Amino acid sequence: MSLADVAIEGRVDRDDAEPTATDAGADVAAADQASDRGAVADADSIDASADGDGAATDVTLPPAHPTREFFLAEPSGRPLWIAVGPDGNMWFTDNGPFIWRITLAGQISKFGPFGTDDDPISFGDLTTGPDGNLWLVDPSRQKIARFTTAGALTVLPLPIDAAWTESIASGPDGNLWFAGRNGSAISRITPAGLVITFQLPSGNTAYDVTGGPDGNIWFTETGHGVAHITPNGDGLVEIAFPIGDSNQIAAGPDGNIWVTEIVLARIARITPAGELTEFTIPTSGSRPIGIAAGPDGNVWFGEGRAANIGRITPLGDITEFPVPQIGVRGVSAGPDGNVWFTLGDGASVGYITP
Repeated sequence: MSLADVAIEGRVDRDDAEPTATDAGADVAAADQASDRGAVADADSIDASADGDGAATDVTLPPAHPTREFFLAEPSGRPLWIAVGPDGNMWFTDNGPFIWRITLAGQISKFGPFGTDDDPISFGDLTTGPDGNLWLVDPSRQKIARFTTAGALTVLPLPIDAAWTESIASGPDGNLWFAGRNGSAISRITPAGLVITFQLPSGNTAYDVTGGPDGNIWFTETGHGVAHITPNGDGLVEIAFPIGDSNQIAAGPDGNIWVTEIVLARIARITPAGELTEFTIPTSGSRPIGIAAGPDGNVWFGEGRAANIGRITPLGDITEFPVPQIGVRGVSAGPDGNVWFTLGDGASVGYITP
């Protein structure tokens, strides 16, 4: 496969047509995320047409923590992961062929559909790269893509030994790193598209990945715990959890690494030296998924099977705040000082003010 620029409008275009954003409204079905990376309990969908694209709903919370919710009109799937874009807006995916943008004021636009009937693509995790572009993965088809905020998508070829494309993050070395649940490897990709893969001798499966505050690359290992390597791919250190329940991972504002434990409903803190401390979430069975450093010096996480978004202090004190629907998946600090999140079961995106 060669590098291919895919135009925004149409499924097959590979020419220089000017891409444009379209208002949310195409009725495109997409398969539900099957792994625990996006698993939530089923719930009745919100009728987005009642409020229209980008309509906001206020939710009553304690005065210090107001939240707002913005509905998607006819999403292609369920909103999954969310990240700050290089343009200062929030960008998110919904496990379909579209890429979504929401301004800090709540205006929603979508780009796509991308892919073709013979060569489909469904976007999962995303991050802003060191080159000023968005980078996305397709966790079901072993694809990685680079996307400009002007709307141009480039799908990059991957070598056969590359790690699975479940998660992606910018590293402290100026490269992107990705990993997934179907292989004992983690891969580095340069902004130019050069891929180098590092196999894990232990045979453990790398899952979610983040750049660490210590200059290393940290990642969760399914059924085991967490691990880190240097940007050169050496110095592998693996840290076992008492019960291998690690899921999503993030670097905290306190210089530590934070992890969601989805089955046990815990949040784990790991120091760069490898000291592990686990904290139990008050709501049993809440299945925490997404996690991110907040703008307030705390760590925030989504609860996949409870109508809450959680906050944990560096010392481990947990507070849960109600949101309109169950199914908070992606969590990201915004440039506006709010914490943004996706609500997969509500077909919506929201934020909470810390």
